[in-house]
This record gives sequence, C-alpha cells and structure tokens, in this order.
Amino acid sequence: MNKNVMEKRPKDVKNIVAAWFDALNYYHKHPEESIQIIAKKAEITPEELKQGLDGFKLLSTEENKQIYKKGNSFKSLYYSGKQNGEFLKSLGYVKETPNMDNFLNSPYVK
Repeated sequence: MNKNVMEKRPKDVKNIVAAWFDALNYYHKHPEESIQIIAKKAEITPEELKQGLDGFKLLSTEENKQIYKKGNSFKSLYYSGKQNGEFLKSLGYVKETPNMDNFLNSPYVK
C-alpha cells in the first residue's frame, strides 16, 4: 500500500486490512458461495474465477502473520524477497538488491 496513504490515513488502512481478513475468513468457511459472489461482481463465470485462482493460495490471517516474520526460508517474505532481488540483480534487471525492510514494514499485519 502507498506509504503516503498509510501515514495519513492509518485508521482507513487498518479498516481495509480488517475487511480483507473478514472476507478471507468467510471465503475459507464458505468457498462455493464466495466463488459465486466474487464471480458475479467480477462479471465472469464461477468456472473462470476458479481457473484464475488455480495455483494461488489465499493465506489465512495466521499465515499472513507468519510470512511477515524474518527468517531463512521461502516461508518468509523477507527471505524470498531478498532471494528474488539477488536473482534479478544477477540478470541485470535491477542494479541493487532492494532492502525488504523498506517494502515489508507493515504494522497492519502483525
């Protein structure tokens, strides 16, 4: 999320994050109903939505908390981000490996 918005509207950001996790919890408890609702709003068929979601894992609240912890495996966004940055640097796509602290410092997913 935009740093400016996070600094100037922290309550709104907190409410958006809370709404996301409420919706996600509902999705995990009622997947078929959720697919119907989302597909209708997206103006696609449920089958198209399922195909689009194939291969994605929508993380639970607890899983989100875990990936925001620093670690030495791909279960940590800090680690996987650093590894990806180093890979992109080795290919010449970026000049420097980004500091993940600048991207992942979110007080909203703790």
